[in-house]
Amino acid sequence: MSEPYFVPGRRGPQVYRPPEAHADDLDGLLGEPVRDGDDLFWRIGDLARALNRKPVTIRSLHSSGVIPQPTFSMDANIIGGRIRLYSRHQIEQARKIAREEGILIDTTKPIKTTRFAERLREAWNEDQ
Repeated sequence: MSEPYFVPGRRGPQVYRPPEAHADDLDGLLGEPVRDGDDLFWRIGDLARALNRKPVTIRSLHSSGVIPQPTFSMDANIIGGRIRLYSRHQIEQARKIAREEGILIDTTKPIKTTRFAERLREAWNEDQ
C-alpha cells in the first residue's frame, strides 16, 4: 500500500492519498460539510475526491449530461452562481458504483465508456 504524500496546490501543499490507501475511508476524503438545518451536504470537491477525479472533471461531466446534476444546491453569494451539494448517501452511492464499474482506481478508464452515468442517475432518482 502506498503512503500519503504532499503535492503542491493553490492553497499550499495538499495531502495526496493514492486510491488504494483510502479505498474504504470516505471520512478521510470528505471535507467540512455544509449544514442546512439538521442535514449535512458536501461540495463538488468532496465528490471529486471520493471518485478520485478533479472537480473540473465532475463539472464537465455535469455540463455534458454524462452524470446527473446534483439534487441539492445553494446560492453562492461570492461568485454569483450556485454551489452543487451532495448528501453523504449520494457520495457513497457514486463511490460504490464507480468501484463496481472499475473507474474508482483506474482513472484512465473513461467514465463515458461505462454504465456509471446510467446507474448513478437511477440511484439518485430513487432518493428523490
